[in-house]
Amino acid sequence: MTRLTWLPRIAVAALAALAALAAVWGAADVFRVRAELILDQQGDVIRTPLTKDRIARALEAYALAQRVDGRRPDLLAGLGDMHAMLVADAPPWDAEAKEHRRAALDYYRAAIVRRPSWPHTWANLAVIKFRLVELDREFLTALERAAALGPWEPEVQKTVADLGLAAWDVLPEETRAQVRASLERGMRRQGETMVRLALRHRRADVVAPLVQNDNRLAAVLKAGVARHAPPRPAPRASGAER
Repeated sequence: MTRLTWLPRIAVAALAALAALAAVWGAADVFRVRAELILDQQGDVIRTPLTKDRIARALEAYALAQRVDGRRPDLLAGLGDMHAMLVADAPPWDAEAKEHRRAALDYYRAAIVRRPSWPHTWANLAVIKFRLVELDREFLTALERAAALGPWEPEVQKTVADLGLAAWDVLPEETRAQVRASLERGMRRQGETMVRLALRHRRADVVAPLVQNDNRLAAVLKAGVARHAPPRPAPRASGAER
């Protein structure tokens, strides 16, 4: 009976701890929501064109949220996204771009440690590694984990296909198999996108077997290959000029 008298105290302590945790999460969410308002973001969709100023202000809001609660993987991933978006169009050799991409890489790594099951974070890490021109084992792992964890996520399919086709020459066979599988799944709902990615990276040979039974996609592929074909040399005169 004596032991039971401790139960109310334990319950009160547990409720207090939960209340404190909820307060921390609530305060962090205030800044996270502010970042989404700055970005004009609804769900995963950003509704208006972004400027560097808006991204920088959203980055500040995410940084404040992360200071309140540094353990949340969504906030870490959000910080990574902001650093990546700030220099999305910058070339690999740009010094400022390298700095932001290194920061994004660190945040994505930290987010993955806390929640390794998020395919989008793995995909974003692979994008950053590609833009840093670091096609190493970490890049391959990120590409493979994204494909394995988000097999039916349209954005993940596009990212895996885009990066995989761009880096095809350096991919080991096991990673190529993951990219092929992602392309094949993508053909079911966004086949034309998959074909156009293959054409952009001049990898029609990779997707050709996947469109054999789809006349429309086969026609898109054939037309794209024809457009990218080198011009034929002009016919030569039959007789040598003197």
